[in-house]
Amino acid sequence: MQLTLFVTAFLACLAAANPVFKHEPFATRDLPALKRGDGDIKGTNAYQAVAQWHNSLDVGKWYVFKQTLYEKDYTETQKAAYEQLPEDVKALQKKLGFAHVWLVLGQVTESGGWRHFKANAWDLTLSRYRGPSDWNGPENADLAFLGKTDKNADDADKLADEYKKAHPKFDVKDNNCATYVVAMVEKLDPQK
Repeated sequence: MQLTLFVTAFLACLAAANPVFKHEPFATRDLPALKRGDGDIKGTNAYQAVAQWHNSLDVGKWYVFKQTLYEKDYTETQKAAYEQLPEDVKALQKKLGFAHVWLVLGQVTESGGWRHFKANAWDLTLSRYRGPSDWNGPENADLAFLGKTDKNADDADKLADEYKKAHPKFDVKDNNCATYVVAMVEKLDPQK
């Protein structure tokens, strides 16, 4: 009985010392402050969101991420919209294994002891989302780090415009969200 009590107490101590983070898309964990020599740097929510997927982000550099939305992660609004989709688009989503994919390009900045990830998203439907400069990403999509690039947001806008001129009409087989992201990533040329 004493051995059982000892083992239980030992395991409880281990669990407390090494907590397991529950995976929640874009959950912003309390990450430790970054050390830079003259004090601690804190990360904004957007910075923490990308830092948990890639932890060596350099100030002033541009980074490319891919976001993927899966049908299983739909919100109620997205479920209702899905029901309105044409059957060929639903079939494409099933074939690809995801509902939607888009590109995120952002730059790490630092000011006032805070690190920021200033980013925008591009997809085939809207090209560049014109949202707030502090991108936080949709909470129900997965994020994948693709690499660092020497291209910036203006470059991505130009590439998106070129793509849309060359591919003006959506086509389930040849011009969909997946083909768009592949083409954009090829032009942005991210390096890991």
